[in-house]
Amino acid sequence: MKKNYTLVALLFFTCSVCSIAQVNYSFSAATAAYVPVTGGITPTLFMSPYDYDGNTSYTYDEGMANAIPIGFTFNYNGINYTNININANGFATLGSPFLQVASENYFINSLRLGPITVYTPVPGDTITNPSTKPILAPFWDDLTCQADADLRYATTGSSGNRVFTFEWSNVRWQYDATQSTLSFELKLYEGSNQIEFCYKDEGGTPSAGASASIGITANSHQGGGFMSLQNTSSSPSVSTSVETDNLNIKPANNQVYKFTPLPCGLPFNVHYDSYTNTSVNFSWDAPPQVSSFEYTVNTSPYDPATGTSTSSKNAVVSSLTPNTKYYIHVRSYCSVTSQSLWLTEDTFRTANNPVSLPYSEGFESGNQNLSSDFPGNFRQQDVNDTVPYYYSYNSWQSRADLSPYAHSGSQFMIYPDEIYKANDWFYLPGFNLTAGKSYKLKFYYAAPFDEFNPNGLEVKYGQAVGATAMTSGILFNNNAINNINYIADSSIITPVASGLYFIGFHCYSDSAKGEISIDDISLEVTNALSVTLLNFSGEVNGKQNLLHWSTVSEQNNTGFEVQRSNDGYGFNKVGFVNSKAVNGNSNFKLNYDFSDIAFTVSANYYRLKQIDKDGKFSYSNIVLLRDQNPAADSTISVYPNPAKNILNIKIFAHNSKDIKLSVIDISGKIFLTKSTLVSDGETIIQVDVSHLAAGTYFIKSISADGNEKTVKKFVKQ
Repeated sequence: MKKNYTLVALLFFTCSVCSIAQVNYSFSAATAAYVPVTGGITPTLFMSPYDYDGNTSYTYDEGMANAIPIGFTFNYNGINYTNININANGFATLGSPFLQVASENYFINSLRLGPITVYTPVPGDTITNPSTKPILAPFWDDLTCQADADLRYATTGSSGNRVFTFEWSNVRWQYDATQSTLSFELKLYEGSNQIEFCYKDEGGTPSAGASASIGITANSHQGGGFMSLQNTSSSPSVSTSVETDNLNIKPANNQVYKFTPLPCGLPFNVHYDSYTNTSVNFSWDAPPQVSSFEYTVNTSPYDPATGTSTSSKNAVVSSLTPNTKYYIHVRSYCSVTSQSLWLTEDTFRTANNPVSLPYSEGFESGNQNLSSDFPGNFRQQDVNDTVPYYYSYNSWQSRADLSPYAHSGSQFMIYPDEIYKANDWFYLPGFNLTAGKSYKLKFYYAAPFDEFNPNGLEVKYGQAVGATAMTSGILFNNNAINNINYIADSSIITPVASGLYFIGFHCYSDSAKGEISIDDISLEVTNALSVTLLNFSGEVNGKQNLLHWSTVSEQNNTGFEVQRSNDGYGFNKVGFVNSKAVNGNSNFKLNYDFSDIAFTVSANYYRLKQIDKDGKFSYSNIVLLRDQNPAADSTISVYPNPAKNILNIKIFAHNSKDIKLSVIDISGKIFLTKSTLVSDGETIIQVDVSHLAAGTYFIKSISADGNEKTVKKFVKQ
């Protein structure tokens, strides 16, 4: 039934990197006699609770059915599926099930965006439900069937050559059409994994406003990634960049449109690991049978002609231009005549050239009329990458419309309350820092709107933009920020090596936590330290944590208080090391060591409190040491066990960390690898094991630093 609606699209492009997945298929058209489904099964339909002008929709108008069994394993775009979700409006999905909520507007066709959702946290915003992709749309528009029984399906043929067919029969094109316009079918073929759309002319004409889409989409939630028919002729063109969503001529009787998977498997999970003002480090995954690739990084979103060949799944590209938007392109290379489509990572913007010290940012230079103005030399990153690029509401923002809540002036940075888990960074511009020299970082933080749902914030620094590059030191960490009034924090940065450094602010939490506000950030050279600390490091040695540090000059130094924390924020004294300098003064290198055996948890943060004879003090960088016994720091479990299709991997960790998961058999053969970030607490990761042969397998988990290794056995039915 047709609804009166207004779409108010808020499509701000605010994330720093978003993937445009591709559909790795070729297209062809043919003619063949239309064969209706005989017998078959009529699914039980449900509908969203629409009620417009007092009229409630019928299920055969706006109905849908979830988890319809295909009858065999169907591989779509590199992923195996055994179920499909069907909508009366002429399309199907292989992703998450349809939702029975009034905000889902499934009658609005859009291959690019997916089904439309009215998003309530920001009234009036219109975005989409990302998890429903991939979409198979033989004829997506506001359609009306005659009865529930006009939607039916059947799986026919013998094992290895079965065909799943879903039929929409006697469809009226548009809600107010009075005649049956056409019947059409979606066919999925076992083995070849081919897709067919078949059509039968039922004689009727569409009502005014007919505006259909025909095509398929990628698996990704990120928008883009589709193959759209440009017309309904006997030999239509298709496009992966232009969606035609206003088709108003029905396909001819006995018309067939075919989508055939390309033989060379598409790479996936293309993502940058880190970048600077002139270089980028990026990675990707690929199907097991693919071992060669081509890649390039350029300023064009369009497919390149060729790229650099490699057998690795990681690449570094240098000589980039600062403050420039770049695209990462990767494709599988199976032979001279067989390549996959290009997968384009869209996009990242290189950092600006380094800024000079002293540096300050009060967020006052932006447009006062905008509520999402963001400093041009900052960069953002959503590590979860779980929401589409047009979700501008759930990210770090510079706000001018909430001026009473700024620490000073009228603008400040805020991470808003949201429904998703927070794992978002913003990065200051780069700074050229000198080894052994000390720099003071200062900022103000608060939770001005919600002290009852504390959020987490950590500050780190490293030599590139990106969460995995923040390895030079932890400057601040508080997992329960709930202070309404601003608190100042200052940290001392003393880099071991000279070079370009970036400072990252990281909001992390479970879902539905409160806001965090940041204001008045500054960085300056400090001469207040009477001790020049050359380095501070540590190592785990059996049941003791060994700390090592060196100084290159000392003045009026009493010594070093060694402090320990189990969360990186609240520190306690665990020992004191007197200065080795005569009378606390030296101008040559001195080495210090400390052994800690009294710790009780597996992950420990350490810092030094250097104390002068006059009582003044300063802090070193923070060092994190982890017990190499994985059972002490994280636990892993799998279920169901035995598993048939989906294996759930539950990881409980005491701290957020990057890990690499591998599925291996008893001979050591690797069938799947996956890199991911696990949060502090419980994280559940789903792995598709439906393609594995029956037998015993192992899940192997390795932390990014290689110190934590966990192996768990499971049985594949």
